[in-house]
Amino acid sequence: FSLRAFYWLGQGHFNLRTGKAGSGIDPTTGLPFPAGNSTLPTLGDTNKNTPGAMITFPAGKYNRLEVSFFQAQGNGTSTAPQNLSFFGQNISSGDFLSTSFRVRNLKAAWNYLTWPEPPETARLRIHTLWEFQYTSVQSVIDAPYETSANFTPAVGTLNIFYPSLGVEAEYAASKHFYFDSRISGFAFPHRAVIWDGEASGVVRFGHIEVFGGIKAYHLKTSPQGEEYINGTMQGPYGGLRYVLR
Repeated sequence: FSLRAFYWLGQGHFNLRTGKAGSGIDPTTGLPFPAGNSTLPTLGDTNKNTPGAMITFPAGKYNRLEVSFFQAQGNGTSTAPQNLSFFGQNISSGDFLSTSFRVRNLKAAWNYLTWPEPPETARLRIHTLWEFQYTSVQSVIDAPYETSANFTPAVGTLNIFYPSLGVEAEYAASKHFYFDSRISGFAFPHRAVIWDGEASGVVRFGHIEVFGGIKAYHLKTSPQGEEYINGTMQGPYGGLRYVLR
């Protein structure tokens, strides 16, 4: 059983586009926007303040169940290069845009020790990861200088519910220090995509572990919807883990 808290200085860029099922009427022509024609210049960059946590439970011999969560936020500004339509709101060409977004990820993983067994004297251990992830991306697009009385900020939330598969490797350099790395993901052609990975060094003091390394995460919601969001964030991270043995 363990509790882990981390802080991630994630840097990344996110964008918003109309998808295959995109709708909306161009106020200039009176015709529907072509699918995929609306592209926001930028949804924004992450603000590097990304907290997260993980709790683990015993789940069979040498295995564990992991439940983790993180939340990232970001914002940006741009100018609409053409007439746009997002989340049922039309945006006029030339409007100054103020945008923000929030990414939340909740993951449950069965961490299965695949090799070797028994692992007690092994320096290298390989785990397979059998996961399910829920990711929610909420975005807000505002045109603060828009004079139309009918304009309201375009607000929308896009979700991904996905299984994912991965692998983890641990190498124990000594009794009090080990390396840990993992990567997992899942994708369907022309549908949503998710993947994440991390690598860290861990120092152990009794029940306390201190870790630091690098972490990355990518998402793309389904382009078959009316809108879709894609982006990648990466950067250093570190934190503490309390282990009850």
